[in-house]
Amino acid sequence: QATIELTDRIHQYIASTPETTFDFATSLASYVPEHQEEKISLMGDMERRFVEREELIRKLDQKTQDQIRELRRQLKATPFRLEDIPDGLRTQYEGNQGKVSVVYVYPKSSLLDGQLAKRFVKELRSLNLPTDTVLAGEPVVYADILILLEKDTPRAILISFGVVILLLAIHFRNPKHVFWVLLPVMLAFLWLVGIAGLSGFNFNYMNVAILPSILGAGIDNGIFIFHRYKKEKKSTLFEIMRITGKAVIVAGLTTMTAFASISFAEHQGMFSMGLLGFMGFACCLLASVLFTPALIEFLEMRYWHPFRNRFEENNKTLPVPEFAQAASSSESSSFNKTK
Repeated sequence: QATIELTDRIHQYIASTPETTFDFATSLASYVPEHQEEKISLMGDMERRFVEREELIRKLDQKTQDQIRELRRQLKATPFRLEDIPDGLRTQYEGNQGKVSVVYVYPKSSLLDGQLAKRFVKELRSLNLPTDTVLAGEPVVYADILILLEKDTPRAILISFGVVILLLAIHFRNPKHVFWVLLPVMLAFLWLVGIAGLSGFNFNYMNVAILPSILGAGIDNGIFIFHRYKKEKKSTLFEIMRITGKAVIVAGLTTMTAFASISFAEHQGMFSMGLLGFMGFACCLLASVLFTPALIEFLEMRYWHPFRNRFEENNKTLPVPEFAQAASSSESSSFNKTK
């Protein structure tokens, strides 16, 4: 009786709330037809009409007579009671031991959309259900996981990012060095969010677990390249990228390949995880081997040295790029030949 009242209450709510996410609700009693006496009376009237037209029915072809005979058999149905429900269907609503009674509430749209799932569960909890009613099912678990992730994921990322900055500060002991090491991963996350927004990619509770890995990969690439640059003390990154850059590129490509293979999975959660990992590591790789080195090289070409000490006072000659030296040598040899 309690489940019948709860089902009727949900149906009344659906009728009075057009913008609801609910479609309909069912309980075990929903399988018992309503107004059975009136329907059985109508079926009896139909049977009497068939009896009155027995002579006419005999003149019909055999196929039509068989169809009428089957229909008359169905018209002799007896009242269907709650006890007549099959055990297999009863188990879905009362369990194997019959100690529970379940009411299923169905949504209007698919709950694969996380925002819709959270709204659906929030609306269920706002119905002021009886105290002995427990909400359960995949949508409830899914919505609760999303709520926890929205609350804890930013906190976890900020804590991990803060710890990374602390370790970098202890190692480099220079805020400028820390900034240039962090630049690739910051750019990668910015590009990743932009790509996700433009492509309509949705973050979910499965693929957000890849974000700390992307953070670690971006930090590693920045450390490898900048540490080598700082150690070599050269004005150009060309030679450094020929050595360290190759290692970073190969490492990034192998990681991208691994996540690309996951993106072929039919499971939507695995697919989104692989796609996010592929895009994130691709952004880290591009930022590490193209944008950041190009920016450092540009600043060096303008004779600004934020990464190492100034030239010694006795060395007033500004560094000349290799291509400029080659051009000067060719011009000198040409001038000598002309002379």
